[in-house]
Amino acid sequence: MSLIKQKHVKLYKKYTEALIRDLSKSIILVNEEDGGFCNNCFYDHKNKSSSGQYNGTGPSSFTGAICPVCNGRGKIIIETQKTIQAVAKWIEPDSKSRQKEFVPAGLINIGFFRIKTLVANYNDIKSAKKIIIDGNQTSLMSIIRRGLKDDVVAIGYTTINED
Repeated sequence: MSLIKQKHVKLYKKYTEALIRDLSKSIILVNEEDGGFCNNCFYDHKNKSSSGQYNGTGPSSFTGAICPVCNGRGKIIIETQKTIQAVAKWIEPDSKSRQKEFVPAGLINIGFFRIKTLVANYNDIKSAKKIIIDGNQTSLMSIIRRGLKDDVVAIGYTTINED
């Protein structure tokens, strides 16, 4: 016999979702999709990048080795953005609160964001190439699901990109 009844699970889910809704901020998830071959240069199939030669039909002629349209990738990358609501907390590298913070990546000597959102956003966060929090471009270190019997929240840890 379980001490946690279904009514407890429903209450936990209801109030956790309400807290996330009330305390959250907008976070932008950025994904990259393949937009096909560049229409400005020739694609080098062996090196899987631009050949560095203008194809004669593209919108921007060039004489150097880097195509100005695809930046030498040979393919066009299309960025898509999705905005989600999440509670975000910046954890300083040497703060006292860090001592109590669970860090799934082990001991790291850099600051990071902990984001908590509804579990429905789990796959979107996991597949995001970049996560923008308060104007900072971050990358996902790890993400876990948590709840009481059923998963209710997704907790992710991100580090700020240096580039």
